[in-house]
Amino acid sequence: MCRSLLISVLAGAISLSGAFAESDAEKGISEAESRFYEAKSKIDSDYRRDFAEALSKGETIEVYLLDFETERTPSDFLYWDTRLEEDEFPIIPYGAKSKILKRAILTDDQKRDFLPKLQKVIGVQGDVGGGAFCHMPIHGVRITAGEKIIFQSSFCWKCGNFAFTYPDRPAWIEIHGSEIAEAFNKLMPIPQSEIDRFESKYGKKSPDAAKKADQSGEKPDRAE
Repeated sequence: MCRSLLISVLAGAISLSGAFAESDAEKGISEAESRFYEAKSKIDSDYRRDFAEALSKGETIEVYLLDFETERTPSDFLYWDTRLEEDEFPIIPYGAKSKILKRAILTDDQKRDFLPKLQKVIGVQGDVGGGAFCHMPIHGVRITAGEKIIFQSSFCWKCGNFAFTYPDRPAWIEIHGSEIAEAFNKLMPIPQSEIDRFESKYGKKSPDAAKKADQSGEKPDRAE
């Protein structure tokens, strides 16, 4: 009886395994999907590299201290990201905006120090994650050439990501390294009042990872 039961169980397991086995057609599709994503990753990497290099042609760089709380913009607001009020900054992937608390146009010396660090973060090669699944902006940057905005992005040190727009979509990109955090913190320090306000709202999860990176040399924290 036990032998018969064992044989039945094994036969059932083999039958179930066969039901979930990948057919030749499914295997071919899976391989095609893998090639697609590999090619797409390379295209994205190449674009970030070329985009970062082109930023050297920018004329004006302005950095911002942003309100970490955001507000949605109207869905029918055409070209909304360039038509906000003077004291508002776009959080592009979310279709949202943040208040600008403070702003500064960089001097030539500041640009020479800041831009290569920004280019390094944008032009990172290979697969890039989106950071944690949140974005509470505290710093922003905008680069213009003439009257045209050629790049603008919000940075969240708690989430460890920043906004980037590919030709076909906006996305979040994980921040690699601590240099850009240190650069922002040097140009636009986060007031203790904003850190206190953040911690009052979210608990002991300070947005000031730039300061942590500066002290420890570690990568900015990720949200839990």
